[in-house]
Amino acid sequence: HHFALMHLPGNSKYVKNFIQGAVQSDVAILVIAADCFDDGCVAKESVIMQHLRICHACGVKQLIVCVNKMDLVSNAPQKFSQVKETLSKILERKIGYNV
Repeated sequence: HHFALMHLPGNSKYVKNFIQGAVQSDVAILVIAADCFDDGCVAKESVIMQHLRICHACGVKQLIVCVNKMDLVSNAPQKFSQVKETLSKILERKIGYNV
């Protein structure tokens, strides 16, 4: 098996490198903070949304979503469910992934 890991911070100067990596990828891992949704990180033109669109457009077939920083939110089980539901809708309706 061959695999490569990329870390892509939310900086627009890395988008070209991200596209080059995404074109060669079958799977992507999105690590998203639980409190991110309170800050509008999945707004229409956010960096996360841009990365998700690029992944889908480049043919990344599978997406693994990891929710971190659960310790920063109250009612963690409810917050996780909210994040899961919100992100599932975005991935399916706005990006085009089958959830």
